[in-house]
Amino acid sequence: MNKKLRLLVTGKCNNNCPLCCNNRFNISEIPVVDNIMRYEEINITGGEPLLYPERLFCLLQYINEGRIYTGNAPTIYLYTSILPTPDIYGPILQYLSGICYTPHDRAAAKLFAREAYKISTFAKLLPVHALRSLRLNIFPEVEDVLLDAETDFPDWKVKRMQWIKDCPVPDGEDFRRIMHPF
Repeated sequence: MNKKLRLLVTGKCNNNCPLCCNNRFNISEIPVVDNIMRYEEINITGGEPLLYPERLFCLLQYINEGRIYTGNAPTIYLYTSILPTPDIYGPILQYLSGICYTPHDRAAAKLFAREAYKISTFAKLLPVHALRSLRLNIFPEVEDVLLDAETDFPDWKVKRMQWIKDCPVPDGEDFRRIMHPF
């Protein structure tokens, strides 16, 4: 039984990436998660989950309430291309163990460069379980905007990425969706 869940919450996205992982899936054929609280790690993905912050907040509250009843406290990571700034997404950030942010264009990379410090500072003020992992995925298209990413953003773990056609679900993860994606 896998302990990691890749949870698709929406198929909608503000990007149009030609090699998007979701291009290979028919979302309605992805199995619905049956017991979200059995997992030790939940990776929330889409499409773009932050297109629907209110719905995402409700889902995170539901998982948090499950922690109370089951005693299981899964780590929750949000995979996003929308910079989750504290002033906009503060309520969501308190429930996350980490963010995996991927700027898809130069404008998003420049915004990250301006806002990364605020997010890092805010993360340090959250409860111990919340937002302790900050990851920045950099594709070649934006790398020159973030030349010294490891130095300039020390609180962020930087991972240089390449597009992978039909990117497979990693071994050891279940790929599921919520019953009614956003």
